[in-house]
Amino acid sequence: GRGGGRGGGRGRGGGRGFGGRDGGYQKAPTLPGWAPSGNTRDDGKDCFAGKCEGCGVECEVFFRPVKGGNPPVCHECHQSLRAVQDQSIDGGGGPDRGRRGGHNRYNPYGREQMAAMQAMMGHMYAAAQAA
Repeated sequence: GRGGGRGGGRGRGGGRGFGGRDGGYQKAPTLPGWAPSGNTRDDGKDCFAGKCEGCGVECEVFFRPVKGGNPPVCHECHQSLRAVQDQSIDGGGGPDRGRRGGHNRYNPYGREQMAAMQAMMGHMYAAAQAA
């Protein structure tokens, strides 16, 4: 047969590396291109510096960006994301973001907001892929 078809993909962070010092629990890896900025939050945690997923500008975020977590974005992109999310049906994303009027339990935002957010996320995803 074709020799050695197995054993590929080693050394790519596969397996439970890091010597299992912390009981086998692995933190999600920080997104590529993001590193501690040297600044810290009020609670002592590191801030991270890297490229905004929205517009690609260098920025700093107050959390460690991980795959599947919050998108690390600059202040401007964060504000526009917030603006999209805040235009909820009853005019204010209170603690129960408009759960009253016959909304889908899993979608506290209206259809227009979801479409706008998905469009924004699509742009961010495309920008991240291009980077």
